[in-house]
Amino acid sequence: MLVNIMVSMTLSIEEDLRKRMKRHPHIKWSEVARTAIRQQLDDIEKTEKLASESMLNEKDVKELAGKVDREMIKHFEELAHETGY
Repeated sequence: MLVNIMVSMTLSIEEDLRKRMKRHPHIKWSEVARTAIRQQLDDIEKTEKLASESMLNEKDVKELAGKVDREMIKHFEELAHETGY
């Protein structure tokens, strides 16, 4: 049987954020934090796996990222024009 042992971790947050959290005492904030940390780690590990298997070098990645950025800007500019924003 696999048993997950929980450890404690101290987390610093802004006072305003804490006040907002207190307005929702029914939320298990430690579970929210665990879920967010788990998701972030999963994303990092997927990215690392993809990068380790990739044939792209850093220059290729930067070039591709630039193309994606330009296309996203174009898309949102067109969307803003269509919706009048």
